[in-house]
Amino acid sequence: MTDNETTITTNSMNQCCNKCKRKLFLFYVCGYRRVRDSAPIRIGSAVHYGLDLYKKNRINGVKVPDGRILCIPDPSEGVIDAVMQKYNEHEPDEQYRRDWEIERVTIAAMLSGYFWRWGVRDNDIKYIESEGRFEQDIVNPATGKKSRLARVAGVRDGIVDCDGILKLLEHKITSKDIDPDSDYWKHLLIDGQISLYMLSARNDEYDIQEILYDVLRKPTIKPTRIPILDADSLKQVYNNETGERELNKNGSVKQSVADKDTQYLLTRDETPDEYGQRITEDMGKRPDFYFARREIPRLEDEIIEYQYELWQMAHIINDCKKYNRYPRNTDACIGIGTCEYFDACTGGYDINSGIPPKGFIKVDNIHAELEQGD
Repeated sequence: MTDNETTITTNSMNQCCNKCKRKLFLFYVCGYRRVRDSAPIRIGSAVHYGLDLYKKNRINGVKVPDGRILCIPDPSEGVIDAVMQKYNEHEPDEQYRRDWEIERVTIAAMLSGYFWRWGVRDNDIKYIESEGRFEQDIVNPATGKKSRLARVAGVRDGIVDCDGILKLLEHKITSKDIDPDSDYWKHLLIDGQISLYMLSARNDEYDIQEILYDVLRKPTIKPTRIPILDADSLKQVYNNETGERELNKNGSVKQSVADKDTQYLLTRDETPDEYGQRITEDMGKRPDFYFARREIPRLEDEIIEYQYELWQMAHIINDCKKYNRYPRNTDACIGIGTCEYFDACTGGYDINSGIPPKGFIKVDNIHAELEQGD
């Protein structure tokens, strides 16, 4: 990239720069990405794709003979099948097959639970836009001057009309606690991504007044082991040393392990379908644990503050490129998870080699989120 070339930035790129400039270099300048995405990214992308199909069904509807467009009776119909078909295009080898099957049922359960939770309520919402891509100038709010260094781009999840009020629809798929009193919601009051999307929608002449934040929480339940029952539907507890079945004093067979050092319960892996059914049942019992919607305010002061941040981030990224210096932030290496480039940074990897680290490939499109949704 030459000094005179305008950079395209995104909210994700700016967040990456804030977190660690070295990661900015490896991810956005070099374009080094993992050969295989992590499970949370794969699941999140697939669910997001399903929500996009659902919204587009709500927007497009069906055309009747007199030319009118009517809402599809069930806009969720066929969505999960379409998502599964797309997911099947990336069927892995045997090493990852079980993980892949677990991911498939997790995605299907999250989407079916979402449609069950909100389907009827959505009848009062008119969907205006889904996955609206934008690319706009970065403007200094103090002077009105447009940046010559960068433009900002992104993909809005959606715009909806609720009783004549236009709202920005923002989906989030998270593993965090979404209880009404959790810090998750407090953080959204200063979330720059919301400010960016609201600003972009207004620049595209949508009179956005509110934000409808729509959150799906990933299951915290993990696949487990299932007891293997005998012909009488009883559990089977055995002695570690003798291999004989353990009995109670009255001669009946034991149904639980009393001493893990000397006994074991005969079990098998829970099948993916059994796991998916267990998730679905749990969603029915506690829907508020998995799904939440809330209107998030966005004060004008916050939007102006974000414009200043955009302006400053454009200069910070430009300085990094100009001097070819990308300082590390070692406090960001290990936190909630470990940075994907941690092994490279601690293993003596030469960042200027032009060769991707082990386990990575070089991609041409560094802003894939602009095509897939952020």
